[in-house]
Amino acid sequence: MPESLPSRDPDRLASEALDWLIVLKTRTPTAAETRRLERWRTQSSEHETAWHNALALWEGLEPLRGRSLPGSSPLPMETARASPAETTARPRRSRSETDPTRSRSRGTGFPRLSVRLGWTFACLSVLIASLIFLDPMLALEADYRTGKGEIQDFLLPDGSRASLNSDSAVAVRFEQSTRRIKVLRGEAFFQVARDPARPFVAASRQGEVKAVGTAFTVRQSEEKTEVAMLEGVVEASTFRQRISLKAGQAASLEADGRIVPRKGGVDRSAAWREGYLVFDQTPLAEVVATLNRYRKGRVTLLDESFADRRLSGLFRLADTDKVIAAVAETTPLRVTRLTDYWVILR
Repeated sequence: MPESLPSRDPDRLASEALDWLIVLKTRTPTAAETRRLERWRTQSSEHETAWHNALALWEGLEPLRGRSLPGSSPLPMETARASPAETTARPRRSRSETDPTRSRSRGTGFPRLSVRLGWTFACLSVLIASLIFLDPMLALEADYRTGKGEIQDFLLPDGSRASLNSDSAVAVRFEQSTRRIKVLRGEAFFQVARDPARPFVAASRQGEVKAVGTAFTVRQSEEKTEVAMLEGVVEASTFRQRISLKAGQAASLEADGRIVPRKGGVDRSAAWREGYLVFDQTPLAEVVATLNRYRKGRVTLLDESFADRRLSGLFRLADTDKVIAAVAETTPLRVTRLTDYWVILR
């Protein structure tokens, strides 16, 4: 598990808390990992809240699994179980003599079924968490938004057109002198209606892009904002820098205020509107993050030593399993499919 920088994004914190739970579930954590988890939890009160929320989900399912996690207190059902000495002293009964209800409630019967139920409910906890940890403020602020796997086109009040990529949201704030849109999450393509008297401004966490009549995309992530120009010219700015971008150019607006030119951004930005994913020497950690924007459920990279391994290829958005297959073919990573909604790379 990589250590994150302090973040206030509840979706990201929930995701990281779930990743830590997966590590604790699938293997015994090392002493170093235990220390890193403690450091992660103490970064902020939001980190600790996300951790306890994730634990609460897990513990709510615990009676059906019959095992606990490091960092959680024993459940009442677990403390009430018989001690090893009592279990040894008790006469062993045959299967026909055993009360199936009591056997299930003590967690000692049907071990294979218990394991299957454990994985099933663990997967269910991920799906529940994806609903519980949705940002309520985002839902209130967004005027247009898409869910995972959805790409939608919208006609804006001024006649401009916006296309929202999967799991994206924008807020529209048009005024007499300025047409302002805030990219809250994900990625959006804008075909701007020309109006020299009212500039079109797309704002993000790291800066803003000002246009009059043009076509461009804005992709918002936690660390940076990526801008790709398809037509015309825009002015991209941060608190410390300002540049012009013309058709065919792309740049990243970084959290430290720098604006960094990018290669391949225009091709990638155009691809998703045609139903494709493009990776060009993309780090595996970024590939996994992209998959999680499009797939319902979750893909988890457990082995962080592969985070910087590169992947290139052109894939259809309708078949993201091909991306996972490509990762398996080009790396030593093993793919474990707990369900269609939870895939682990380890």
